[in-house]
Amino acid sequence: MAMDQEKLQQNYMMFQKLQEQMKQLQENTEQINNKIEEVRKVISDVSEISALEKGTEILVPVSNGIFITAKTEDTKNFKVNVGAKTVVTKDKEGVKKLLLTQKDELLQVQLQLSKDQVEVEAQAMRIQEEMKKLVGQ
Repeated sequence: MAMDQEKLQQNYMMFQKLQEQMKQLQENTEQINNKIEEVRKVISDVSEISALEKGTEILVPVSNGIFITAKTEDTKNFKVNVGAKTVVTKDKEGVKKLLLTQKDELLQVQLQLSKDQVEVEAQAMRIQEEMKKLVGQ
């Protein structure tokens, strides 16, 4: 009986750890989903901006909810930060290709997180069933 009680406690602790893992995986999935949506929005914005004519007045965000008015000079080329304080110029197609690569990478992470969630949920269900058997004895 003491052995069953000890096993039940171990299973309960493992179950709690798995629940924490599931919560973390759900949070990570939500963050990835938000990033994917951001990339989709930027792809759309790049298309819209590249269709503007030179001299078009636009609002440029400075901070959340704060904008300045600016006029477009070159809507065919974009400045892209590629890391290490290096900025390169890319045309619309180059930017879209870069963004689509980012989106594909995020989708791969999303897929892996989904697989991990299924695996952790299955483990939690197995432990829960084992705990039910131990309590039912």
